[in-house]
Amino acid sequence: MAYVVVKDKTYVLDATNKFINPKLLPEKVVNTNGLILDGPNGRWKDFLSGKTKYKVMSAVQGEIDASGTMKGNALVNCYEYARVERCEDWAAGNERFKSDYFVTPYPGLQVEEVSINNLEADSLPLEQKIKFSAVLNSSGDYRYFSVNLFSGLEKIRSLPLPALPILILAYTRNTPYSEILPFRGNFFDGVPENISMSTADNSIIFSRSVKVDGNLLNVRMTLDFKRTFYTADAYPDFKEFYKKMFDKLNEQVVIKKKTMP
Repeated sequence: MAYVVVKDKTYVLDATNKFINPKLLPEKVVNTNGLILDGPNGRWKDFLSGKTKYKVMSAVQGEIDASGTMKGNALVNCYEYARVERCEDWAAGNERFKSDYFVTPYPGLQVEEVSINNLEADSLPLEQKIKFSAVLNSSGDYRYFSVNLFSGLEKIRSLPLPALPILILAYTRNTPYSEILPFRGNFFDGVPENISMSTADNSIIFSRSVKVDGNLLNVRMTLDFKRTFYTADAYPDFKEFYKKMFDKLNEQVVIKKKTMP
């Protein structure tokens, strides 16, 4: 890699990665130190992640008809490290990319189309547009479904116990997510509650707000990591937090078919 100083700004450039923006510190060296070949002995320099994030923003809009079929569209924008990761995965194989991010995590959905924009424009977010449908699970007049769609949270469901004394995330993560679902011919019988939860040190915060307005359901969720690395003894707190969070994410929206007067 090349270490470059331009006026008061420094850059670490990795010519082996065509997707990374030059302003973004390569993930390989984030929160590490490197030997700068400067002078007879060189010098060591720390490379911290600074304010850059792994950021994913998702918006889902759908409609459920009287037969219990959901049809909708989703827009997923990935920024900074999330953009680099998904660009690399897309280049490694389009079909596997679609499967890993949009098919395998959501087995109840039929993903009909996935399109990608801004693959070559490293200053823009990687834009992913998804068209999907699903026949909802049902019991009698009741139908139900999870609102955790295309959030990207399934990719971090489990964290292996680290062998090293430091559990490193390398960058802060931020995953805002919203979903708007208009309903026709149905009414709500139960929706997940509003919630805000965090780790003991407030370094990880998850929040969810749910609002019902007539036949419109609006769900907003955010997962935010405030720190870039954690010691391995924090793993039990990670595990407990993730368990509680995914218990909440798995909660179902229940709708009941309207009966004609």
